[in-house]
Amino acid sequence: MTDENPPPPQPPTPTNAPPPTPPPTPPPPPPPPPPLDAGPPGPPGTEAPTKRHWAAKTALIVGIVALVVSLVPVIGFFGMAVLAPVGIVFAIIAIRKTGPEKSPGRKMAVVGLVLSILSVLVAVAWLIVYSVALDNSLKSIYGDDRITTGPGRTASAALPFGSSTVDEHDTKATATPPVTVDMPDDLQVLGYNLAFATTVSFSNDGDRDVYYQPVGHSSVVPVGDCKTISKNLSAIDNLLLILKPGESKSVDAVFACKATDPSGVVNVMLETAAEPYASRSFFVGPLDGGETR
Repeated sequence: MTDENPPPPQPPTPTNAPPPTPPPTPPPPPPPPPPLDAGPPGPPGTEAPTKRHWAAKTALIVGIVALVVSLVPVIGFFGMAVLAPVGIVFAIIAIRKTGPEKSPGRKMAVVGLVLSILSVLVAVAWLIVYSVALDNSLKSIYGDDRITTGPGRTASAALPFGSSTVDEHDTKATATPPVTVDMPDDLQVLGYNLAFATTVSFSNDGDRDVYYQPVGHSSVVPVGDCKTISKNLSAIDNLLLILKPGESKSVDAVFACKATDPSGVVNVMLETAAEPYASRSFFVGPLDGGETR
């Protein structure tokens, strides 16, 4: 028995048909980005450095810390005295060790240098603010009614050593004639060739307490600079000492000077005061009792 609906005839299969085309290969992924601390590429044929110089990183970190610390009152001086110099040193090292053909990191080093210098400026600004505030505070305590005219009140009206001056608070100041003393070795190498000493006495003839804060400086007349080498004239060390009514105190003042002719007879001038805003007392006279030239 035959089928009534035979299957349709199949087309002949060609013997030379091409194989099916494979799917296209996806492109390779892009290379990863360079690390954040990678430097610029080097010249062709060489491998560029991948990390910034350690000194540049250190300079930047120290500079940031120094600037932040300098913004804090009082503590800011630590940033100026310690952190800023360290940051500047590392920044200079990094700048010398970095560059186009060296390790990368020069921009980072420059930023660290700028931050360290800026921290110094901020600390100096704080110092100025403190100085002005302290000066105004002392003026509010002591007043500033010093006498600036009359015998012994100016350099041009200086009194001979051995004389006395009395300020507006009835505090009398007297200075003994100066005598030559041995020059410290560490000052000789700095050009100081003459040292002398004098004793400055203060007596309170008034009716109120006087802060005993002897300050002063001296000079060789007409030419020559002097510096105080006696701790007894330190204003800070004696800030809280008090000279009561009827009381007297003395200090030994020693000065080192740069004199033009230390072998001859020289005139010495001394400026001193019992407290920071009292009237100055000026004394002048020959060294070792010699005659005035």
